[in-house]
Amino acid sequence: MYYLNGYIYVMEVGGLLGGYSDVVLNKLAKVAKKYKVNEVVIEGNFGDGMYLKLFEPVLKKTYSNCGVTEVKSTGQKELRIIDTLEPVISNHKMCVTPECIRNDYSTVPESDYKYACFYQLTRITVDRGSLIHDDRLDALAIGVKYLVDFMGVDADEGINELTEEWLEESMESLYGFYTSNIGGVMVTEDRHSPKGTSKGVDRYKDKGYTFKK
Repeated sequence: MYYLNGYIYVMEVGGLLGGYSDVVLNKLAKVAKKYKVNEVVIEGNFGDGMYLKLFEPVLKKTYSNCGVTEVKSTGQKELRIIDTLEPVISNHKMCVTPECIRNDYSTVPESDYKYACFYQLTRITVDRGSLIHDDRLDALAIGVKYLVDFMGVDADEGINELTEEWLEESMESLYGFYTSNIGGVMVTEDRHSPKGTSKGVDRYKDKGYTFKK
């Protein structure tokens, strides 16, 4: 899951059988590495924190540039999920790729679509027990809730800032400046200045998250 300029981008939804097995833990770590996420969020209710303790060393071995955060969920699950997802979806702030939907349906056990996140999303109600299975949808809601603090950023404002940066870089190149990526930092050098003088410009890296219910 990525966040940019007030929008949440759901890149992949799926499920794995095996619980605490090494196979499952390694696959999850590889998903985090695949999308270069910055943080993995785990619900502490699951296993009373045990999953975090088992997964953290596996993640560090596979993808060390990633942190792990534990969250707790309280209240009736159906209401919590709806209260989290409804405002984001109704305001068109969540984007989902076609590959994400296909992967969701292709990974359900025994071709039972009741396990699919988007099946659950279109059938959940405020009634307790309205879904036979809700793990994937709950994981999605946990991810969205974790990113709520970032949602205050106005999309147009963020886009304008990126446009201004692009225009600034274009003008610098036009007037004899050269921008290059050095160690992950965008550095702009004046071609007409004495060698060795330069100015650095920090750029925000994409923020990504993956979630485990």
